[in-house]
Amino acid sequence: MTHLLEWIGVGGAAEPWMQRLAAEVDRRFGTRSVLGTPLPIQDEWIATEQGQLRADSVLDALIERYDVREEGTECWLLAITEQDLYAPDRPYVFGEATVGGCCALVSVVRLEPRSPRFDARVLATVTHELAHVAGLDHCTDPGCVMWASEDVHDTDRKGNVLCASCTVIFQQQLVVPRA
Repeated sequence: MTHLLEWIGVGGAAEPWMQRLAAEVDRRFGTRSVLGTPLPIQDEWIATEQGQLRADSVLDALIERYDVREEGTECWLLAITEQDLYAPDRPYVFGEATVGGCCALVSVVRLEPRSPRFDARVLATVTHELAHVAGLDHCTDPGCVMWASEDVHDTDRKGNVLCASCTVIFQQQLVVPRA
């Protein structure tokens, strides 16, 4: 069954790169992408000291949005923001996801939007977070897209495809993501 993949802009995130990358993500995951209704930033998500959004709070809002869907709908929600994200245990994160769940969140701000590598970095980060949604955990292979990136250079080094071990796990859980 094809999953619907709803791309949601958070806080006015630009749509052009979402549209550019949607076809490639659909090809890899066998999804069908649609642009969803934007999600406005809520005051309680903002950490005033850092000026960042708390990733788990945004993810909770996505889960709430998902929970009001019609029962039986095969859908994933992918939120994209141009705001910086943090987690309680990390000063910043590129993204967060519900492992084996329904929702993923990606921030593009630290992926350097003016860089010629921007689209590749967003694709790697989206692939990583959606693979979490599909049930995959982090990988110990630094060349695998499921390697946990500490910085943008890790994202560049690891690329945007699964290693052989993660591909086998992914085949067992959903579908084979295509390179």
